[in-house]
Parts: sequence; structure tokens; C-alpha cells
Amino acid sequence: MNSERELEGGMAGTVRILALILGVNLSLWSTYIWAQQPVADLQQRAEQGDALAQRQLGEVYESGKGAKQDYREALKWYRKAAEQGDGDALNAIAWFFTNGLGVQRDYKEALEWFQKAVEQGNEAAMNNIGTLYQFGYGVPKDYKEAFKWYRKAAELGVAQAQCNLANMYQKGFGVAVDREQAVKWYRRAAEQGNQEAENILKQME
Repeated sequence: MNSERELEGGMAGTVRILALILGVNLSLWSTYIWAQQPVADLQQRAEQGDALAQRQLGEVYESGKGAKQDYREALKWYRKAAEQGDGDALNAIAWFFTNGLGVQRDYKEALEWFQKAVEQGNEAAMNNIGTLYQFGYGVPKDYKEAFKWYRKAAELGVAQAQCNLANMYQKGFGVAVDREQAVKWYRRAAEQGNQEAENILKQME
């Protein structure tokens, strides 16, 4: 879930591009638990009610690494973890509804799950809510609301949100154009390895 994109029109309706915008399921890109222990063991712990194992098993089925890719099975385990308040699982469910993975795409439903994830302290979900408002997915397009959510996530250190916030300052979306602020937030994102921010900074400096 790369972050490369142009935060203007022309992307709506493309699942791949939306994936680039959101960068939702951060835990998928960390070291997979299945690589450290047998999936059978993970499955056993998940069936015993271990919320972390349930979410990680969902990641295995979503990624297809360690088991055959199965979005419906992934969603089943994400839901079980979400029932126990796992913020990453809640965020993952929202991701599935955003992209129509194992379910019919439903942006309004996705927003509800993102909001539940935020209630559990999931910072990435804040960024994702901002994206829905910026592009009008399931909600009226609202740059000011998008800016608010990006800023919340950016201040908590979410690199993609920092890049998104910088873009809002650069383009004047929901806020007055402010090149200084744009550079500041692009730099913060770039310091965390955000490639898009690095590329834009090269163009601006």
C-alpha cells in the first residue's frame, strides 16, 4: 500500500489508486507472525479467543502469505478480533469495505468502521477518514474536514497523514496555501521514509 499519488481529481473509482491513497492496514507490512511460528499454532490460539492471534490470522489470509489468500476468511477473523476491541482489526475491516474485498464496496460502512477504529486509538484510521472526506467517498466532499483528520493523525506521527497534510497546505485544500507548512510536513513524512514526500520535496527545493 504505497503512498504515491496526486491528491487531485482523476483517481476516483480506481481501487488500486484508492489503495495508494489510504495505506490502511499498516500491520500487514510489518514482519508476519506466521513466518515466526506455524500458522496452525496461530489458528489454535485464534480459535481459543486470542484477539491478537485472530487479527494476525486475518492478516495471513488477507496477504496470502502462509495460507491461500481468502478475503472472506480474513474478514471473519478480523471481525472476531474487532469484537474484542482490536483497533487494527477494525481498521482492516474498514479497508475491506473501502475496496470491496470479500464484501460489496460500501464507503459509508467503511467510515463507520474507521470511526470505531479511531475510538480504539487507531491513528491510521484518522488519516483514512480524512481521505474519505477529501475525495467524497461515502460522504460529501469536505476539504476542511479532511484537513482536520489529516492534522490529527499527522501530529500523532502517521507519515502518510503528514504527507497528506502537506499536500493540503501546498494545494490550499481546506486551508490557505502555505508553502512553509507544506515543506515542514513533507519533511516530517520524508524523515519516516515516505517516498512521495521525498519526491515532492526534491521538486519544491
